[in-house]
Amino acid sequence: MKKPYKIDVSLTRLLLKVEKIGLIGVVCWAVCPVALGAVEKSVREHAPPTPFSMTLMRDAQGFLREGKWPEALTAFRQLSKESPGSFSIGMGFSRALFESGKRQEAIEILRKLGGSDSREYRNRARKRLRVVSHAFLTKETFQIYQDGINYLLVDRIKEAKKSFERALESEPNNVEVLLRLVQCHVYDQEMDRAIERLETIEKLDPFETEMRLWKARIFHLQGKHKLAIDILLKIDDNMEDSEHYTLWLSHAYWGLGERKRATEILAKNVKKHAWNILALLELAKFRLTKGYLNDVRIFLESRKDLQIASSRLDSLGSSITYQKKNHLDRIFYQKANLKKEIQNYLAVIDERLTEITRVKFPKEEEK
Repeated sequence: MKKPYKIDVSLTRLLLKVEKIGLIGVVCWAVCPVALGAVEKSVREHAPPTPFSMTLMRDAQGFLREGKWPEALTAFRQLSKESPGSFSIGMGFSRALFESGKRQEAIEILRKLGGSDSREYRNRARKRLRVVSHAFLTKETFQIYQDGINYLLVDRIKEAKKSFERALESEPNNVEVLLRLVQCHVYDQEMDRAIERLETIEKLDPFETEMRLWKARIFHLQGKHKLAIDILLKIDDNMEDSEHYTLWLSHAYWGLGERKRATEILAKNVKKHAWNILALLELAKFRLTKGYLNDVRIFLESRKDLQIASSRLDSLGSSITYQKKNHLDRIFYQKANLKKEIQNYLAVIDERLTEITRVKFPKEEEK
């Protein structure tokens, strides 16, 4: 008697799994155009070049190394038509465009590359975009810009603004010039004009960190403290080196009524960055206005912070201004003005300590 036919259960299960996976894949492919778009984008960015484009790519890179910008521009333009979305071609094309004086086209390419799904590509493109959008195309424009900076150094805001506006006439898509104009508008309390400039910057480089810092500052000055905090907390760059990020975040929390949080932010900053003179000064101000009217310990800590800030200003030597060497802190402070402000607060503290001592120890005071 023949044995009954046995079904290979393991094989059947495998086939069912394959069929199920295939069905799920078809459904996902049909209902997830976003996923499909991401795959297509990744394929474009990493697409292997054709033999023809490999030869042309070598030639194009050689033109870049030799500084032959017209030849590089022609080669990369052809490559970009063959492989639109390719990251390496886009980066080379943007450089050829910028070196040929076509900054706007270079910015548009880098802005697209800055939205890459690859973190490495995204970061590289955004760094290049910052360089391209801030660089000067001519020495003459840079000199006009430098004149504006020199006026800023001595608080001559109107003259600085005129210089920056002249520079902008020559290079209307220069983000560095636009940011300094935003700074001047804020100093002159022209907030609507400052916001217009920021909108222009955002169209050029939506990833510009300093733009977001100034936007948050303007919202704070307009009393929109919550909006300011939201913007500052969403900045994903490493902001530890920016003294103004810390200052403006603490100001926004203070304006919102969260005074303890504001003070803690500054205290943490000066503990880690002992040379942040502005943060030391602001921390002392916060402590003095927080309501510790008879707390000797708070007054002594504030006096110590102010004395440290004063000594660090003295150590800056012959420089007439205080400014951190950081592209996010392009704000200048007159050393003499800071010194005077520190001395005024020290006098208030000493006066208050003397008054507290007189109240607590009247007999010793009489002796």
